[in-house]
Amino acid sequence: MITKSKHILFRLDGNAQLGTGHFSRCGALARCGIENYGVTVSCIVRESSKDYISHFFPEETDLYTIKDVENEHEDAALSLAVIQDYQLAIDIIILDHYGLGETWEELIQEAGVYLFALDDCGRDHKAHVVLEILPPYSATTEETQYLQGTEFALLSGAFVEERKKLLLSSDGSIKKVLVCFGGADPTDETVKVLSALEKYNDISVDVVVGAAYPEPNQLEKQCLQHKNWTLYINTPHIPKLMAQADIAIGAGGVMLLERMAMGLPSLVISVADNQIAGSQAIHEKGCIDYIGHYNTVSVESVNQSFQKYINNPDALRNMAQYASKTVDGEGGKRVWGYLLSIGLLAREATQENCKQLYEWRNHHHNVKYTESGGGFTLQAHQEWFRNILLDPKRCLLIVYDNNQELGVVRFDIQEDNSAILSIYLVPSQHGNKRGLSVYFAAERYLKENFPFVVSVNSKMHKENTSSIKLHNLAGFTQDSSNEQWYCAYKKL
Repeated sequence: MITKSKHILFRLDGNAQLGTGHFSRCGALARCGIENYGVTVSCIVRESSKDYISHFFPEETDLYTIKDVENEHEDAALSLAVIQDYQLAIDIIILDHYGLGETWEELIQEAGVYLFALDDCGRDHKAHVVLEILPPYSATTEETQYLQGTEFALLSGAFVEERKKLLLSSDGSIKKVLVCFGGADPTDETVKVLSALEKYNDISVDVVVGAAYPEPNQLEKQCLQHKNWTLYINTPHIPKLMAQADIAIGAGGVMLLERMAMGLPSLVISVADNQIAGSQAIHEKGCIDYIGHYNTVSVESVNQSFQKYINNPDALRNMAQYASKTVDGEGGKRVWGYLLSIGLLAREATQENCKQLYEWRNHHHNVKYTESGGGFTLQAHQEWFRNILLDPKRCLLIVYDNNQELGVVRFDIQEDNSAILSIYLVPSQHGNKRGLSVYFAAERYLKENFPFVVSVNSKMHKENTSSIKLHNLAGFTQDSSNEQWYCAYKKL
């Protein structure tokens, strides 16, 4: 667990008009933070959105409401008033809102709060850090850093657990189709797709709509006309339905990433402008079949796309494999690893730290999977330590949370401007899930103080599962070196 529980405040909205994707991904992030890192979570939403929170966020979430306003200045003032009136000691505000942008962020930053924003519209920002999971991607500025890529996809724990049960052994045949366009489906793509599936009497269809779907009664009547069609309204069992399906037809955005993580091949219709670029990019990787934007897609074009896969099992299997490799379900842990590195101090070791490092280096947890095996004498350590401090191409860091030592990271700079990584936690921090945050804090120091370094290389024992997982979450690419060791590489 973290040394002191971080208090995270989410500012988001969602309803039948806005959709519920913001709630889905932020609820998944909140649950991951509470269950794995012991954070405290609060939300601020407008009155028109408050009824949706309980469907997506953990029950431990504290909810605060503000009146419905359209002005960013007024919304920021109301949000800050909540923080002040309830005396909330907020460490980080997470913003996920298409209606709030640079103006709101600037006003929040002036109040001295660290701001993390989620976006998939390619907008300009004033937040400290912005998460962009799908294109379009923005360029990093002096004011704003970006986390970018599908490796940061935010999925609920239910998807992660269901994914672990899958063997991705589909034979490529289509026996069951899942149709789902999110919680609202404002353009009613569900009816369009079902019209295309009418003639496939031997294929089962699971139809899922959310609480915000405008005409559930009419949809129910349509589904009752088919003995192998089943309608689910606001079901909590979407991960299981995905696991049972052979192909899905749905929207871009959050659910696209969920289907990819489950290795579920899908035909995609974008239902909002901000879904177009991301859907196209994922299509080009072979992870989905993007049919087009909703206003260009007809019943016949859905039928034509679906028909391609009836007689092409190899294409379905390939799509499933590409998708599941692109989204691994660990995005929430990567985001929390970064968020919880904020405020950590990476400081270069001094001679005063020599005895501490001797004890930490020789601890049985830290030498178990090293090439040397530990057991070095204090005299040998003192000579090694002195040489490290004198070498300008070796950066030895201790990472702190306030005054608490968390871990030790060393970067040895090479002639080709790469760095070789060594990392371990201090013994008191083993099992506290701090390794990823320690690495991110050290990597940030490396980038700021050695900007010419272009990549980081590392090596880990194949039985050191904790180190293997850390490197995966930190963005390293791994390959086999020999029977005992993996090599890992990360481009900065």
